[in-house]
Amino acid sequence: MAQSEYKNTLAFITKYGNQVENEIETRLNNYGKIASGKLYDSIRYEVKQAKGEFILSFLMASYGYYVDKGVKPHPEYLTGKGTGKKSKFIEALKKWCKIKGIPQNAAYPIRRSIWKYGIKPTNFFTIPTTRRQKYFENELGNMMAKDLDIQLQKELDKELKNNLR
Repeated sequence: MAQSEYKNTLAFITKYGNQVENEIETRLNNYGKIASGKLYDSIRYEVKQAKGEFILSFLMASYGYYVDKGVKPHPEYLTGKGTGKKSKFIEALKKWCKIKGIPQNAAYPIRRSIWKYGIKPTNFFTIPTTRRQKYFENELGNMMAKDLDIQLQKELDKELKNNLR
């Protein structure tokens, strides 16, 4: 069947993707994790069809993984002498400090705190994309069955019409 013949299925996947995207954005906002808005703006879903199947993907900026899953402490980093090369991490923290209105030299103690204590996970992305999995699977099956019924009925009507001539 062509994609146009899966109207109910595609409509359900699109509606579901939109609902999950909205929940992800709401959770991110509720956790107070919007600084520059880059992560928030990067959140989206895509529906693609390939080889007769639909693929629903949820996407976000790569650093969103760390906001979602958190960061484990790395106390072994605390023993350094500070003579190494500048890291992208400290530069990103400086930008974040600037956006938040915090003095940029606060990036160093913030980094130290992250290394010592880690960052607590928010699961702003994980929860919305996994908690309705059963519902999604069941409803997807229902919509596919509905589309198949419609297609079979069209084929049956066409066959009956040809036989009556």
